[in-house]
Amino acid sequence: MDNKFFDHIVKAKLENMTSDTAPRWDLFKEKKSVHDSVRADRAFDNSVRRSFEEYKVPYNTGHWELLKQRLDLVYRIRKSVSKIKVFEVFAMLLLFYFASNNYNSFFDINTDAATPVAAVVENTNIENSTIEINQDVSIANVKAIEEISTQQASRDIDQSKKQVTTMIASNSVVNSANNKPNNILSNSAAFLNKRAVAIEKEQLASTEATAEVVTHELYQNLSHLSSINSTIDFEESLFDLEEAFNAIKPVKKSPDGKFLHVAASFDNNQISTPFNEEYNPDGPGSVEMFGFTLSGLFSIRKGNLEYETGFGYSAYNKPLSFRRTWDNNRGEVFVYSLTNIGYDMFNIPFRVKYHFANTSDWSLYMTGGLVSDFIVNTGYDESNEKLPFNAPVPPGPTPTNPELTEIPFRTEANFHDGLFQGGTLKQNYLLRGQIGVGMERHISPTLSAYIAGDYYHSLLNTTFGPTDDTINKFSISFGIKERF
Repeated sequence: MDNKFFDHIVKAKLENMTSDTAPRWDLFKEKKSVHDSVRADRAFDNSVRRSFEEYKVPYNTGHWELLKQRLDLVYRIRKSVSKIKVFEVFAMLLLFYFASNNYNSFFDINTDAATPVAAVVENTNIENSTIEINQDVSIANVKAIEEISTQQASRDIDQSKKQVTTMIASNSVVNSANNKPNNILSNSAAFLNKRAVAIEKEQLASTEATAEVVTHELYQNLSHLSSINSTIDFEESLFDLEEAFNAIKPVKKSPDGKFLHVAASFDNNQISTPFNEEYNPDGPGSVEMFGFTLSGLFSIRKGNLEYETGFGYSAYNKPLSFRRTWDNNRGEVFVYSLTNIGYDMFNIPFRVKYHFANTSDWSLYMTGGLVSDFIVNTGYDESNEKLPFNAPVPPGPTPTNPELTEIPFRTEANFHDGLFQGGTLKQNYLLRGQIGVGMERHISPTLSAYIAGDYYHSLLNTTFGPTDDTINKFSISFGIKERF
């Protein structure tokens, strides 16, 4: 500046100024050393940053081979898992079909055993048929015996005549040779004729006597059978038979009734996590996690509609790889990690089944309803390790920020306790809608087995947990139910 007037005024003022304070160069030196330390740390950080920014991994063609091997391994694992799951489902269906079709063999049930009524009817039919058959057989026997006796008598007479004729012929030849008188021959012939007639009469009398005895015995048997038939009231018997047949006619069992169920479900949880700068900076994402559900249910069926409720237990787990470094505002540095979120859940379903296809052995149905889930226990696999060095603390007075006992994420996120651990109902209640289809196999009049596929969608309190997850799921259920 060309005008020095202002400078002269300042100089005049400072020349005449006096001070009673003692100089404190030590404070200035301390501040200067802190400033130099911060500047040195900044220079070191910049050096490290430049080193990492300028560092380049040398190109190695072998890395492509390593990547190919890793991708092939992932592909083989996924393919193997898919095959195993398909085989598991096939094995379950085959076991289900085999058990349902061999229920009688497993429990040693004799399906050929007749009911007492059927046994009485069968015995009555057998007795009546036996009486009729005996009557027919007896009459036929009498006729056959009479015919046999007549034929035998005729054969005996013919044989006697032949003998007489042979004797006459022989005597004729002898007499002609000896030239004996003819009266001898005449007497012999007359004698033989008389003898043949006597033999014929005796044989006929014997045959008739035998036939008469046999016939008398057969007619006595017939009279005995007639006396048995006379004691049977055929009209009353026919009436009893009609009632018995009506009693044992197959009657279609009504599907209505009350049932108790036991079921197990394999759950495929669809977990959707929103964008969060702290734990999900890559944006909204969705992952699949597997779980299971065990249920005890009660249902009432009226016609084609079946109303079902009960209790169930589900296990839910979500693996994480959340890791952050933090300090407690006093120079101590920690590393916090969260590796898993786990819940034990009780659920109460209220649903309706509509059986749209029914046969004596099978039933197909659709189902829909609401499921209330309650988180009863929560578990978080987390750790907090102190590092062996401290963060630089600015010099000067004690910092006004309070000392932290845990990472801010731990206090800001929804790390809640379950109902059995003292948590609130609002934090631990989830309402989901459910739709599905199923198939039921009737093993016996009281026992049935079923398989169903269901989808559950969150309707109320749709997000919960430290990472604000939305959990929908698809499940495959296997169950049995007993009528009581």
